[in-house]
Amino acid sequence: MAADKLLHVHIADNTREPAGFGHTDFKEILRILKKIRYNGSLTMEFMYRLADPYSSKAVKTEAGLMDRYAKQSIDFIKMAERGIASG
Repeated sequence: MAADKLLHVHIADNTREPAGFGHTDFKEILRILKKIRYNGSLTMEFMYRLADPYSSKAVKTEAGLMDRYAKQSIDFIKMAERGIASG
């Protein structure tokens, strides 16, 4: 099964911002992961919206903003999970 080949799943929205800020269908991604019985971790990586993501290393990171991004991402993924469980 495919889940046996996955060590972890690394996610970010299509804009490289936190989950829910862009257009990625995380509900569908979670639905597929559930279907293949993936039980590993989800790792989130996000950054400020930038035209060139490689320029992010020059941007001073505000810890408070990153904490808010992390909470928003976790809340968004939990909401998507509940949507799968109920539907």
